[in-house]
Amino acid sequence: MKKITFLFAFVSALALTSCSSDDDGATIEVTNQISYAGTLVDVSSTSVEDYGTTQIEGHYNLDFYLNGTNDGIAYEFYVELFSPITGNEFVFTPGTFSFLAETPETPAFHFDIATLRVDGVTYDAVGGTVTISGGENNNYTIVADIQLDNNEMVTVSFSGTFTE
Repeated sequence: MKKITFLFAFVSALALTSCSSDDDGATIEVTNQISYAGTLVDVSSTSVEDYGTTQIEGHYNLDFYLNGTNDGIAYEFYVELFSPITGNEFVFTPGTFSFLAETPETPAFHFDIATLRVDGVTYDAVGGTVTISGGENNNYTIVADIQLDNNEMVTVSFSGTFTE
């Protein structure tokens, strides 16, 4: 009986510790905003361009645009995402995309171009990640944390329909 009790306690403890997720339990609140240099900008328009498989072999390419204004200043965020093609599935696959300055040798979730244009001045990405989910009927959730070449961060959080 002691062995069964011990085994039950061991299995219960294992289940409770091994079932925890890798994150800290925090959920990401989607705000439909661009955050840059202490300024929050409501996203007022979005679009997506589908380039398919024509850009980089082994990848599917979608470009996302998110725009808004704050106090008369225009903010335009752009990112070009490449998802790996698996098998005969020539579709864009949502996931987490990392900045890569060079085209990867093997297919990988990545982006090599992301920009933020603020009042006509363009800043380029030098690092960061973009997470995309959804996709049905061009309805996506995008969460991005991008390091720019001016040493500032831009954070994008949006969920909704992107026009083509």
